[in-house]
Amino acid sequence: MKKLLILIIPVLLFASSCKKYLDVNKNLDAPDYVEGYLYLSGIMGAYFGIYYDLRALDPLTQMMGTTSYTTFATNYYSEGSDAGGEIWRMTYWNQGMNLENMINQSIKAEDWTLAGIGYAIKAYSWDMMTKVNVDLPMKEAFVPGLLSHNYDYQSDIYPQVRDWATKAIELLQKDDPHNYGSKISANDYLYGGEKVSGLNLPILCW
Repeated sequence: MKKLLILIIPVLLFASSCKKYLDVNKNLDAPDYVEGYLYLSGIMGAYFGIYYDLRALDPLTQMMGTTSYTTFATNYYSEGSDAGGEIWRMTYWNQGMNLENMINQSIKAEDWTLAGIGYAIKAYSWDMMTKVNVDLPMKEAFVPGLLSHNYDYQSDIYPQVRDWATKAIELLQKDDPHNYGSKISANDYLYGGEKVSGLNLPILCW
């Protein structure tokens, strides 16, 4: 019996320590879940990058003369380059699932103010992206497991953008009893968490 215990105990210890080692989703330094408001600063900070696309858009619209990025003015792009793709990358990747998670978590927690901010950002980003890129993968944009995506026509994207903007207004006007403290104001780089200013968003006025 003693010999059997001596054999079993190391196995049990190894199994428990192995399970703890492999339980990476409980790593405090790399959490698999964060509070909704922690997404906000990164999502809003992603707007900084869109100004790089001006290098492509300004020559195209003849708003700025330049000796570089002239490919866009002649209606083609530089092969092997992501020049002019910053708005695309921002909407699908930099904001992407972070924005989706923030909206979904906020609605589940009934954090209506934060959810409204999320929908306003979503409407603005997609409105900007379709203005630049026209047709886009929208319905299948964040479907897990897809390796290719069908495109949606701009005529279908604009009504969805309007719906998101309307939803943003609805949520921002909704009574929200939660005391956010500085959670929103410290991470909202545009309006500092001020709902009255947010409701006057120019993106909501087509």
